[in-house]
Amino acid sequence: MSFGESLAKGLSVIETVALNDIEKEYISSSINYLTKNQLCKLDAKYMAWKLTWKEPEIAMHSVLRMYAKSKEYDDFIEYCKSMGDMA
Repeated sequence: MSFGESLAKGLSVIETVALNDIEKEYISSSINYLTKNQLCKLDAKYMAWKLTWKEPEIAMHSVLRMYAKSKEYDDFIEYCKSMGDMA
């Protein structure tokens, strides 16, 4: 069963997550430390990962952890880690 089907049947729920002001400020200040090149690479790696979400072998799962089982996800995470603590 796909995640969409699981949602439709009421078997899965999408949680609404809201960041507090401190978390929002941390993200904003971290982004300010990125160079334009770093930000472009980060966006490209995220978009490459996001494209995998529509692949049938991923989209068919209702287990969200499956979305993190791809080379693109690994590349995105490794790039994030390579930048270290930005704030």
